[in-house]
Amino acid sequence: MTESLLEWSATITGIFAAVTVSLNLGARITGLGFIVFTVSSVCWVVVALLSSETPLAIQNGVLFVINCVGIYRYLIFKPAGEDDGDNGHDVQHGHVAKMAAVDEKEAAYGSSSTSQ
Repeated sequence: MTESLLEWSATITGIFAAVTVSLNLGARITGLGFIVFTVSSVCWVVVALLSSETPLAIQNGVLFVINCVGIYRYLIFKPAGEDDGDNGHDVQHGHVAKMAAVDEKEAAYGSSSTSQ
């Protein structure tokens, strides 16, 4: 009974986390998805140990570590210049915003490569 409950918990949390992370709704939501993935990994490790499934335990042990990296990256570590208000767009490194500004300037003043 306990093993079955853990299996279903691991399955449901894994599916929910995968959908959450794949939607890329911003750093905070993605980080929460990694927390749910971590719960799924822990459940699968327990199930694997209870049923002597060493490969499943190892796989989910590794996934647990990867999920912890995701939690750190999306919820704890904040690179310089990154704000908390990202809305899912890839602007955390600033290069997209800089490129957009260059494109706007070129559109306003003509191409940056003028013929002489």
